[in-house]
Amino acid sequence: MIHYYVGWDLGGAHIKAVVLQAEGKVVSVFQQYCPLWQGMAVLSKSLKAIHRQLPENCFHGLTMTGEMVDLFESRQEGVRALLNSFTQIIPSRNTFVYSTQGFIPLSNFDPKNYHQTASQNWRITAHFLGQCQKNDVILCIDIGSTTTDFLPVVKGDFKCLGEDDHDRLKTGELVYAGVVRTPLMVLSDCLPFRGQQIPLMAEYFANMADVYRVLQVLPIHADLTPTADGKAKTRLASIQRLARMLGLDAACASEREWQMLAMACREIQLQQLTYTCLRHLSRLPAEQMTLVGAGVGRFLLPELARRLEIDYQDFAVYFQFSETCHGDFSVADCAPAAALAWMLRDFLR
Repeated sequence: MIHYYVGWDLGGAHIKAVVLQAEGKVVSVFQQYCPLWQGMAVLSKSLKAIHRQLPENCFHGLTMTGEMVDLFESRQEGVRALLNSFTQIIPSRNTFVYSTQGFIPLSNFDPKNYHQTASQNWRITAHFLGQCQKNDVILCIDIGSTTTDFLPVVKGDFKCLGEDDHDRLKTGELVYAGVVRTPLMVLSDCLPFRGQQIPLMAEYFANMADVYRVLQVLPIHADLTPTADGKAKTRLASIQRLARMLGLDAACASEREWQMLAMACREIQLQQLTYTCLRHLSRLPAEQMTLVGAGVGRFLLPELARRLEIDYQDFAVYFQFSETCHGDFSVADCAPAAALAWMLRDFLR
């Protein structure tokens, strides 16, 4: 019997899944927009949409960050609800939860130990890279729609200091900034415009997706989140949203001026990433190093590597692909799910 291995990453805004063949080649990569804060029915719909496209005879590995959304009274309640919803669609007998203790059969997992699996998707990525790069020093940066993870790995051992979201925020290994959902007002207090520093309005008028639409670098397949005003995802509509942050309309300036404003936003985000990157590099061995890029925002990382004068490679280089693997999403867009599928395959073989 041919078996497949599916890695699931249940986030608060997206559901991601990666399917591997028994020999390890990637068969499919899925990502569904899933605004979990709107209710569990949204999760169920997204899970079903992916599940109906899966092959038969699958083993499933599960990680999550969605337990943090304010739909739940606590993270423990969130973990329990996500696992219950998952098992209503996918049999628990072939499902394993990834935790700080490794893989645990879902039927044996005690929700009282929620802290072992809550928001641990970063750990499986770091664990996977440690298996792949046993003789190298790497820093993986996973820039998603909402957050950025910094994952240092030294000769097979991941050197992350934080164990949970709270610790990782303190250590700078988790940064709440991405390339889509992050409100523009979080990026900076003010922006340069016509020779002056203009304070930004403290309103959710625009997000980082608007910046990267104006610069025409945001992948269309990654642009899944509704806009701040619920209107179009065009370049012109994004310019209008950026203008609103300065108390203006798009017609108040030229297209080139708005492009320069967007370039200033990109530069601020790049500088923030660079500084955080230098913080982590300062505690790693001073030897040849590689920056590994993951997430839908990794289009920023070749420039970051150039500034830091270190080698760059895409997370996807660690995988091979079946001839039938097609679609917009890359395994690098869904690094924890891809790493989870690979590590589950190794665990069960």
